[in-house]
Amino acid sequence: MEQNSKNMALWVVGVIVVLLGVTTWWVMRDTITPAQEEITGGNPSGIMELPAATAVRNALAVRAGSTMEEIVIASAEPTEWPDACLGLPSEGEMCAQVITPGYRVIAQVFGREYVYRTNADGSVVRLESERDDVSQKG
Repeated sequence: MEQNSKNMALWVVGVIVVLLGVTTWWVMRDTITPAQEEITGGNPSGIMELPAATAVRNALAVRAGSTMEEIVIASAEPTEWPDACLGLPSEGEMCAQVITPGYRVIAQVFGREYVYRTNADGSVVRLESERDDVSQKG
């Protein structure tokens, strides 16, 4: 009888620990995802901005004539590009045919939306598209 009590106590403690772990994970996932924490500068957890987002801010600041602080990173979605040119080769450019992990980053500044592609560390940044009047979206 005593052995069953110990086993039951261990089982109950194990379930409580697992439930606490699941609850903690759920609260963290429900509040903000790790990717969102990395994307947003100045987040409460102190995690640095994702290198791809910083690289896009730098490229867009030069392109748009803005400061990095004026640029809003709307999203940064992890993806795999079909080649080292991120699927956007320049005319006549040779691209290594390797799957390249990276991000599709959407940034906004001065009422325009810019879609960039980057590799994982942000050392390669390419403009995919841009459009006007993001504030007028539907």
